[in-house]
Amino acid sequence: MSSYFDKLPNLAPLKTKTAAQPGAFDPYAFLSVREEPQAPEERFKEARSLLISEPHTALKYLESAANEDHAASLDLLGMLYATGELLEKNEKRAAELFRKAAVLGESRAKFHLAMALREGFGTQKNLQESFAWLRIAAREKFPEAIFALAEAYDLGIGTEKNPEIAERFFSEAAFKGEKRAVERMIRLSSQGPMPNPRLCLRWLFKGAEAKIPYCLLAIARYWLEHRTPGVEKALGFLEEGALIEDIACLNELSAFWSSGRFAPKDYVSAVVYAHMAATRSDWRAQRRLEKLRKTAQREELMEAAAIASMPSSEEVVAALIKRRQKRAA
Repeated sequence: MSSYFDKLPNLAPLKTKTAAQPGAFDPYAFLSVREEPQAPEERFKEARSLLISEPHTALKYLESAANEDHAASLDLLGMLYATGELLEKNEKRAAELFRKAAVLGESRAKFHLAMALREGFGTQKNLQESFAWLRIAAREKFPEAIFALAEAYDLGIGTEKNPEIAERFFSEAAFKGEKRAVERMIRLSSQGPMPNPRLCLRWLFKGAEAKIPYCLLAIARYWLEHRTPGVEKALGFLEEGALIEDIACLNELSAFWSSGRFAPKDYVSAVVYAHMAATRSDWRAQRRLEKLRKTAQREELMEAAAIASMPSSEEVVAALIKRRQKRAA
């Protein structure tokens, strides 16, 4: 049985460093040093931004802030111990940090402690206490806690079963964009005892906001097939899917630009999107790529190769979006 703590949640940096403008004076460039963050909150934010690029520095900042009882740092350190990411896995230490952060008022830590108590992860299993912490975290409008509380009422985990209350919390979690809750609402409105196409469409839009891949694809197709096609809107949703490397959205973009149905053909974009999907072992994209290589001009293939060789998928998609906007201007 899989555990909530099997995988570290996405840790997007809280801030993005702005690159210095060409010619701007950077007093630290020569020495390659940065000012040390002083306040615990500053150290926490700096640690979040450095977790991938400079893990040792990030851990130093996190531990320093945690030693001063900074609740968010204690919680994040707990997640690193819980998942074995960057630190040796230590379930007991993780649970201790979650409890300390929860008592200090950190909403995420209240949820993480509740899940540890539900699973007996690093602490004695206690479903009643887990339920109590979930109620507190849900009251603070933390979407994952609201969904877990709905599960508790639905399955009778730490409390008596109550389908009506469960449904209320499932709906609340879905409105807040919790992906599993949104997917549940889509299933109920499309495959339940009383299918409701309008309601299903509403939840598909909500799922697209939450960047659920199949929702992005469904809403893009909705705009393309609309009575007044919303081509720009459709492309926006598909490009969001491309940024998260969803194969279906990449294939759809390649087909869009090679068909000429909704916009003039653009073999450069078609080739690049097909290449991105093909490198993820999608056989349909590999076949399309072979055909496009025979159809596109040599100059188009060279431009496509230059874009596809960029270091990251984000840069590739950003370059194609910029190219599309320039062509439309």
